[in-house]
Amino acid sequence: MTPKAEMRVLVGLVVQPFVAFAAASVAFPGPVALGAAVAAVFVVIVGAIPVIAWLARRGPVTLGKALISGALLGNLPIVVILVLAALTGNLRGPESASGISVLRTLQSAAFGAFVGMACAFVFWLIVRHEPGVTA
Repeated sequence: MTPKAEMRVLVGLVVQPFVAFAAASVAFPGPVALGAAVAAVFVVIVGAIPVIAWLARRGPVTLGKALISGALLGNLPIVVILVLAALTGNLRGPESASGISVLRTLQSAAFGAFVGMACAFVFWLIVRHEPGVTA
């Protein structure tokens, strides 16, 4: 990867918390948007960097690949929270199988996918001019 390509990737990663904040503000302004920005730092370090390296080794990073990766990575904080809640015994028993709980989980998944895809789209816009990144 050329130094110019590396700089594009770096810029694309650095703006992610700001993009996450802006995208989350569309659906839930206030503390939720701030939480999404903080979570974006974690997602970039733990998820996005390895996914970018993995996708780049396997050919051009298309918009479709970027959006699918973004939707999956956008749900990473939700998965981590649910796993930690299960490990510490903080998941509720019978109520967690209720219809309202399922709808809240789906709402969280949709929100995570939306924020992740918005971040992935902005990242793709920044790095797409490099060889190996196509529409």
